[in-house]
Order: sequence, then C-alpha cells, then structure tokens
Amino acid sequence: MATLKRKKKRKAVKFRKLQFKVSKVHKTQLDDYCEYHEITLNKLFRRSLREYMDHHYDVPAKTVVHKNQMSIFDMEGVSC
Repeated sequence: MATLKRKKKRKAVKFRKLQFKVSKVHKTQLDDYCEYHEITLNKLFRRSLREYMDHHYDVPAKTVVHKNQMSIFDMEGVSC
C-alpha cells in the first residue's frame, strides 16, 4: 500500500493595492483600448508600469554603511 504524499505548500505572493482617479474621458479611452486589444485594465497597468520602470528606473541601491559598522576585510585592531 502506497502512502499519500502531500503537495508542497506554495509561497504566498504579496500584493499591494493601488488607487488613483481618472476623468470620464480617460476611463472611456482606457476601456476602448482594452477592448480593442482584448486585455484587462489591470494587465494594461501592470505592463505599462513594468515598461516604464525598465526604461526609467535608475535609482541607486540603498546600501548605506554606517561609520560604526565593521567590515570583514578590515583588519585594524584585530590581534591574532
């Protein structure tokens, strides 16, 4: 008799909710565009944001080293 194996629990994906307002004219334009290209508004926004961030995201990484932090390569004051 074979034992049943349980499926591995997949990692939960975290989402954040964003809200913004557009005029009626822009909303109808967005709806028309989505209907013509057969995509949803969420997919349109995600694609647009991804493309924008790929071309314009040039913010340096937040790697700030405090003056009190030691380096593993700093051998000052270490006696062997």
